[in-house]
Amino acid sequence: MRGKQVFYFYEGETEKQLLEFLKNTKKISSGKVKKFNLWKGRFRKIETTINKDDKLFFVIDTDDVTNTDCFSENIKLLKPYNFCLIVQHKNLEDELCFSCNKVNNKKLFNDFYKVQNADKFKSKFCGDKGIDSTLSNNDFNFKKLWSRSGDFSDWLKENGISASIECNYKV
Repeated sequence: MRGKQVFYFYEGETEKQLLEFLKNTKKISSGKVKKFNLWKGRFRKIETTINKDDKLFFVIDTDDVTNTDCFSENIKLLKPYNFCLIVQHKNLEDELCFSCNKVNNKKLFNDFYKVQNADKFKSKFCGDKGIDSTLSNNDFNFKKLWSRSGDFSDWLKENGISASIECNYKV
């Protein structure tokens, strides 16, 4: 029997890149990083890969909350597990804007990689072998990352969904 494990589930490759960086720099607890979207996927597909005593963290975007039924069903299935939602105010780009004190996404895209749109930014971010320098050069403040979940907390209540968004993932 294996011991407790930590899992970080992400929606997109930019989140994966950031999670790996945060793990490697010991800003978050060590753990496995896997792709899964609570808004689109069915939890039953990954349920056999985890144990009830594992710590599960789900990084979720909140810019598109239209698939409420799927999300709500997944949260119900997660109830017996030790899970928490890491809420992104809209998406990762918005989180990075806030964490790096950028006025908007356009400024973020230009300051990081001299690009003009989200697709190019994501591509550059995912391929960035010096992500630590890129973040440092843009005054990345880890304490500000994923720190704005108030609106989503209200959304959860309005939709009758009970889930923890006060996560203890930071080292």
